[in-house]
This record gives sequence, C-alpha cells and structure tokens, in this order.
Amino acid sequence: MCAAASIFGVANAADRGGPACIVLTPANTPQACFEVRGLPSGVAAQLRKLSPSDPRWLEIFNVRVASATPGKQPAMLGSYGSTQEGVQFRPRFPLEPAIKYQAVFEWPVSGSPSQSIASQVGHIRLAETFVISRSRTGPPAQVVAIYPSGHEIPENLLRLYIQFSGPMSQGDCYARIHLRDETRGTEVPRPFLELPQELWSPDGTRLTLLLEPGRVKHDLAPREEAGPILVAGRTYSLAIDATWPDAEGRPLTSGIRKTFRAAKAEPNRLDPSLWRIDAPHSGTRDLLVVHFPKPLDRAMLERVLRVLRVDGVEVDGTIHVAEAETRWTFEPQEPWSTGRYRLLASTRLEDPCGNSIGRAFEVDLKRSPALPPAPATVQMEFEVRDRR
Repeated sequence: MCAAASIFGVANAADRGGPACIVLTPANTPQACFEVRGLPSGVAAQLRKLSPSDPRWLEIFNVRVASATPGKQPAMLGSYGSTQEGVQFRPRFPLEPAIKYQAVFEWPVSGSPSQSIASQVGHIRLAETFVISRSRTGPPAQVVAIYPSGHEIPENLLRLYIQFSGPMSQGDCYARIHLRDETRGTEVPRPFLELPQELWSPDGTRLTLLLEPGRVKHDLAPREEAGPILVAGRTYSLAIDATWPDAEGRPLTSGIRKTFRAAKAEPNRLDPSLWRIDAPHSGTRDLLVVHFPKPLDRAMLERVLRVLRVDGVEVDGTIHVAEAETRWTFEPQEPWSTGRYRLLASTRLEDPCGNSIGRAFEVDLKRSPALPPAPATVQMEFEVRDRR
C-alpha cells in the first residue's frame, strides 16, 4: 500500500471547485511517478507550453525527501512532462521503501507564463507526502548493538553507530535519540550534527551518528557557547525511543538505554606498532587475531584491513570484531599455508574519536609541526608455521 501521510496545504482548492491533487502512479512501486491531476484547464494549458528543461519547473513542482530536521533537503533529480490535466515528475532513481517523500505544487510562481490565468484561478498550492511500504514479514526491528560498545568512552567521542535487526524508517532520527547527563540529571541539548541526509547503511539497518564537531574540538565557538558534549568523569545514557517505526511502520520491539562513563580524551593518532598479532598454524583454519590497545571504529574494521600472501594475493575469509572493538579476527576460507603473510591496513582507519593512522583528529598547528602526508596503507608481517 502507498499511503499519503499528510496534506500540508491546499490553497484555494475549494474556491476553484476542482479535485486537484497529487498522486503517486503506479501506487506503491519504486518506479512510480508523482503526478498533479485536476488542475484548471487554463493552468494545464500554460504548463504544456513549458519545455521539459525549463528551470521554472523546480519552483512549480518539486519532490524532496521529507525531513524533521531544520532546512530543506535538495530537490530530487528527474524529468518533467505535461499531461492533459496537469504535470508529471519522473524521478531519476527508483523510490526507496519507508522513505517519506514530500511533493509540492505551487502556481503561480515568478515568471509564470500567464499572470491573467493566475488572476482567474487564484493561488494554488498542493502538498502531499508519500511512503512506499514494505511487505510485513517477520518480527519488528530491534536495536541489536550500539557502538562503541564499551562502558567507558572518551570525552572527545566523534562518531557512534546504532545497529538494528531490520531496516528502519528514516527522516527524523534525531528526534528519537536522546543523550542524557546522568550525573547532572539533565538532557544534553543538540549533541549530534543533524545532517539533512541521515547516514544510513545501504540496507537501512545501521545509523551513523556524528557528534557536533564544533563542541568536540577545543577553542571553537560552538564549544565555548554550548559547552562540551561529554565531560570526563560523568555518567551518561543514550536512549532510543521504543516508538521509532521500522521500515514497515511497526514500532521497535522495545526501547533501549546504554549507560556509559566518559573517560579522558584520546588525542593521539593510531600507532600500528602497538598492535599485537597472534598468528595461526598452517594446515588449519584457525583465527588470525589482532589486538588493539584501544577501541577502534567498528564499521571501518569491517572493511579497511586485508590479509595478503607474501606474493600480494589477497586471502579470502570472514571478519569478526569483538571485545569492545579491541579484537579483530580473520577466519580464512581455505587452510593456512606455511609462510609469511601481511596484514594491510588503510591509514584511513580511525578510532571513534576520529584519530586515524595518518593523523590525529585535533591538531594545534601552532604547537605541532606539520606532518608529511601519510601513505595510503601500512603493513605488518606475520608468519604461519607448522604446529609443533
């Protein structure tokens, strides 16, 4: 089913006496078009005079992803075409299930083809939101993890992830997540960088939240005005509303609250020389284990470490991250052979505070000398031996 979630406004529709409306056709399909129907004949005739590339189309009829955050999303890309009683907008890319789309038609706009027609029919404004639903299969989604997963988190935390068991509805996540200073008994105001385009994984199951960088870094106006987000020594909780609907409109199985203590800041870039590698034995599919001295970015650990043979051929296998993001394991598809291997790490790898192998997140350029650009990767060798 394709639901019209709300009508934001229809100006002078009753005065015209016409059934003007915006519809999605065909309903509930990713390939659907947005269509304005039932316009007065004079308006429809004037719209037919506009070429498909006329820049005024964006003012007359536009479609955006609806968002609860301040500021408008950019208009969707697509093509326009006139119909007998209105206009049709065909998005360039297929529509996504569970995403709210807002379509707005307005007439007249500046430079409209005929002001006389406008004076006859008055001002027309139609606005509608649409959601393509998913089939209701399986249980509602639930929160399965929050990263960093440890109970102590540095006060200069920059990024965290919320992992759900299934795809979630999108567009108003910042209203459903609350950071509370339990030591003071108050909610932390606007701790997140509220982006118009929320940062979801392609399958809609993992949300990336960025803490407001201007309040994480020192000596910046947002931090001076609103204060830091986290303060070492205090206890905090991150709560997620149980009413948050999943991609099928069903509320979460339950809400969740993660409590943690803010620890002192982690200001230094990553040092791979401090990593410890436990090598497996040849002839087995034992785990290659890498231990880190501090938690690293959960999502990046899944994609920026690779295992190569000494001849440069990549080894296929399965990655797991454990022990509060301080332990990375690799299980090969085929048994290990005797010999030397390399663990290759992208220097983009970061900790949750934004410190990477190549640089620290916060650098005082007046006190610290400029560092040469980091190489794209670093590598660590290990040897696979026979079991003795």
